[in-house]
Amino acid sequence: MKKIMCLICTMIGLVLTASCSSQASDTLIENYKYGIILSNQQLNGKLQLYDEEGKFLGSKKLKASGIDENGASALTGPYYVNGKWYIGACSDLKAQDFILEIDSGTLEVKKIPSNIGEMYSYTGFLIQKNRLYTFYSAPGEAPIIKSSLSDHKKINQIVIEDDSVLLHLIPYGEKLVLISDKAGKQGMKIRILDDDTFNIEKEYRIEDYSVSYDAVLKGDKLYMIPNSDENDSSTDKVIVYDLLNGSKELLELPFNDPRYIKEVDNKLYIVEQDLESDHHSIAIMGMDDHQIEDVVTFKHTVRDVVIDKDTMVLSSDDKVYVYNINNFELIKSFDIKTDDHLMFGSLLVKP
Repeated sequence: MKKIMCLICTMIGLVLTASCSSQASDTLIENYKYGIILSNQQLNGKLQLYDEEGKFLGSKKLKASGIDENGASALTGPYYVNGKWYIGACSDLKAQDFILEIDSGTLEVKKIPSNIGEMYSYTGFLIQKNRLYTFYSAPGEAPIIKSSLSDHKKINQIVIEDDSVLLHLIPYGEKLVLISDKAGKQGMKIRILDDDTFNIEKEYRIEDYSVSYDAVLKGDKLYMIPNSDENDSSTDKVIVYDLLNGSKELLELPFNDPRYIKEVDNKLYIVEQDLESDHHSIAIMGMDDHQIEDVVTFKHTVRDVVIDKDTMVLSSDDKVYVYNINNFELIKSFDIKTDDHLMFGSLLVKP
């Protein structure tokens, strides 16, 4: 009888424990505002969750390595589409033929096939109109693959065969803008592709700058952050390229090493990332006249940038800062729960 009672008590305890875990999970999902992804090239990553005030709520394991690891690849994103985040996972150790999809409401994680195969890892991707575009660069070829997000089947593919290193793929109406670098040589290429057929309609060459760190397309103007100039030195420039006539304009910045470029309400926010500095600046530029309207300097580094309504959320390796985007007054900041084995990967902000 005692054994039966002990068994019943144990079962009740397990049910209560499961119930508490479920409630805690529901509370965590309901209350989180900010997410931090930590990762490295060898170990699975994790998603940390924080509430509106920056209180740590808990974390969720992510079965992928190299998840948007800062500085390890040229992965774009994360993309937020229809209530879901799409995040790149690209390890140096093994090919990972999937994109992580995280439902912002339920935190359910899925692996979306990238259709690259197991020989190479993709180095960039784009989510657009229920389509997934993935690309990678290998010796002598650089494929771009379009797949359906609903059934994950491959729709179309093009292979660029001139030792191009593909960097960015950007929607341009019913077309796509492809930015690439020439492997081992100076200069970038800009190609305009038909989104349906993948036919290359236009091709432009930029000889004196290499590697586009980040890019923004507004109308027919493409704004790019170059990594280096013809002397292989860091730059203080933004390249503006007119996709209609192929003309180029160089905009001068008040600092070297720009890294991120964001567009909000017809203004550009260009973020400095000098890895040897303990502070970074943001240049605010009007898009009509290309004049610098303001420069804001922070006493901390910047590893990622998310604009959320009227705030700009910046992350360093170990802290998150939330600023009013109108006057850049600090609204709040909070510590990231660091991990000895993982490094900062991406910043997520729940809309």
